[in-house]
Formats: sequence, C-alpha cells, structure tokens
Amino acid sequence: MPNGSDGDGSTPEQAIIGQPQYQNETANVGSKWYIENDYSHRDSTFEEVFHFVHMQGIGTSGMEQAAPQLAAFIKEAMTNALPKNQDDWGKMGLWGLNAKESLMEWNQEPGALEAEYIICVIDTYYGLWNAFDGSGALFNEYIAKSRDGLAEKDPKGFSVIESIFPTHITSMMRLDPDFKGEFKIFFDENNKYTFKSQYLKNIRITGLNNNSILGNDEDNIFIGNSGNNRIDGKGGKDIVQFLGNSIEYEILKTEGTFTITDSVNGRDGKDELKNISIFRFADKDIEASTIK
Repeated sequence: MPNGSDGDGSTPEQAIIGQPQYQNETANVGSKWYIENDYSHRDSTFEEVFHFVHMQGIGTSGMEQAAPQLAAFIKEAMTNALPKNQDDWGKMGLWGLNAKESLMEWNQEPGALEAEYIICVIDTYYGLWNAFDGSGALFNEYIAKSRDGLAEKDPKGFSVIESIFPTHITSMMRLDPDFKGEFKIFFDENNKYTFKSQYLKNIRITGLNNNSILGNDEDNIFIGNSGNNRIDGKGGKDIVQFLGNSIEYEILKTEGTFTITDSVNGRDGKDELKNISIFRFADKDIEASTIK
C-alpha cells in the first residue's frame, strides 16, 4: 500500500511489487473522504483487489484461466459494452466514453480491457459513484452510476456481478477512528454517503469516540469500541459482539432497549442497544428474547 497516489512520484515504480493500492485512493469507511464523497480521493480498493483476483485467479483472454467460464462471461459483457467498430470507441457504447486513448492502450495488453471494464461495473453495483455529480460512473466513462441504472443500462454486466458477488459487502468494515456521531448503513437521502454504506453489512467501531450505528434490514454484526455506543440494528436478526465473558457484564432491559455495561474499564464501555437479537460474548451467545 504505497504512499500518495498512482503516478504522482510519491513511491518509485521500481519499489512496487504486486498490485498497489495507494494511500490517497483509499477512502476508509467513515473517513472525511468517505463521508464527503470526495472523488479526488476516490476509493479504488475494489478495483485493485479485484484486478489481482481477476488477473491472477479467474484469468482473462490471452492469459491462463482458472475459471474459464467466468472469464468468458466477463469478456462477453465487456464486448457488449463497446461498439463493434473501433472507430466508434470512446464515442458510443456503454463504457469507455470519452476515453478512446485509454481503450486503445488497454487493447494492447492481454485482458486489460476486461479487467478495466468489470471494475466500473463492481464500483457501480456497490454505490461508489451514486453521489457523483454526473450522469455515469468513473467520471462519466460508464453509462450507469447506480445499481438500478446498471441493471437497466448494462444487464450483461449486472448479470456477471449478480452471479459472483453478494448483494451486500460481508467483510467486517472498520469505522474510521476519527468518525464522530451517527453512522448509517441504510439509504438516507439526506446523507449521500449512504449511497455506499447501504450495501455494508458488518461494522466495527474503532477509536475512542462515543459513536452510534444505525443498521439496515440485513443480518448485521456490530462490534463497539471502548466508548459508550448506541447501536440500533433496525431490521434483520442482528448481533452485537463483546470482547469478554458474559459474567463480566451487567445487562439491563428497559422497554425493548438494553443497556450492557462492561465491568472491565477501557474494554467495551457502556452500550445502549435496540433491535438486537443476539448478544455475543467470548464464552456464549445470549438471545435478547430470553432476557426479562
């Protein structure tokens, strides 16, 4: 993970071995760049991770393929997204609009067109371009910028994503330690960062701030920090996970809201929980419905 941005000279190219993910192209969940949808620091994490998986794992045209059927599926969608006549590249089609020079350059590298195309589809599927002030993703190079738009305008690309990716990101996402306030993982038109966060599933609060989390209709897993957190799971069967054994916590219930206080200072703090189904401790799970 090199410093700076790609091509700015911060890290010499000869020092990079493997697939780089640059510092200034990583908008950590809940960071200032993430919340403000700052596209000068766009999140290219999906891009770089999937480039590695695609090129070294799945395989592309002109390269060894571990998953030839999937590789062919991606290439078919990419071919459909470009005009048949190369003279029209960059002018027409679903992808590469106003980017003919890049398209021609990628066309000289085995599999590069497939690799660059599918990234636009992935980023669009997970809402990374919804807040962009333009008509499409990747600075208007791709025809759609939302999941619904993707399904409507590039159904072949949408079908590829639906066949291999979950509807929501299932990894445990770490909320930026500098975040303060209430973080939402459902769509709220008043908070444009939720174009992205609505597709998250599991959140861990980091840092020391007393933050709140509002869940979505998925079966979420939440982990707090050492502060006093408020967590509302909203829909789904949600879990809040603690670091210690159950005997080390006091659990109080008041009209559907639970207050769980850790007896160990500086560990889990005092949390107010609502719409949570399971309290997960180091030694066992406790169903919220069993607490009177």
